[in-house]
Amino acid sequence: MVKVKGQLASLDASGSVAKTLTFSSWKGRPYVKQFKVPTNPNTPGQIGLRQAMTFLSSQWPTLSEPQRQTWWPLAAHRGITMLDSYNSINLERFSNGTGLSKEYPPPEASNAINMLPDAPVAFDRYVELSAVTFPVDEAWGYIFYQDASSGFTPGPANAVAVILGTGFFTKHTARVVPPHPGTWYSRYATFNDSGTIHLVLAEKSVVWGP
Repeated sequence: MVKVKGQLASLDASGSVAKTLTFSSWKGRPYVKQFKVPTNPNTPGQIGLRQAMTFLSSQWPTLSEPQRQTWWPLAAHRGITMLDSYNSINLERFSNGTGLSKEYPPPEASNAINMLPDAPVAFDRYVELSAVTFPVDEAWGYIFYQDASSGFTPGPANAVAVILGTGFFTKHTARVVPPHPGTWYSRYATFNDSGTIHLVLAEKSVVWGP
């Protein structure tokens, strides 16, 4: 990426030229880069990160002001917003297999939260995964993992859903579409709002597709 001044003999420019160069700006600073056609490979790892990002974006408005302010020192140090700081740290934690947190630094001091996963249910177009939190403490969210191999290791590459998990005895459900027909195995995890993650030992399976 190259910063430019007076691009195209003007004070400002945006868009692409002859599918060769793309002009734009970032935080008010103009730049030019080589034109590229956007791609969306939708790899398993990207699916998991997108699920986590969707969850984080939906939950930011629900955070209290004191919780948001815990992200300010890091945001100021990096020259980004508190929301960007909250997203980037939590996505890094998700990629490392740790829980998401409402505060920075994540306390990770409260008890892990157990859950009771239901058996997956196969429908024509999707598989439904669901679980219920035990009445000990509330989870902030659930992570559902799915793989074609029994005994697989849960991680960001096979995370297929990240959903809100609050409420005692409350059933939470996610619909996922496996890449191909066959037998699919699922595992489940909870995380609380302080970043503590708990992986449930039980593995469930379902046959999906014709």
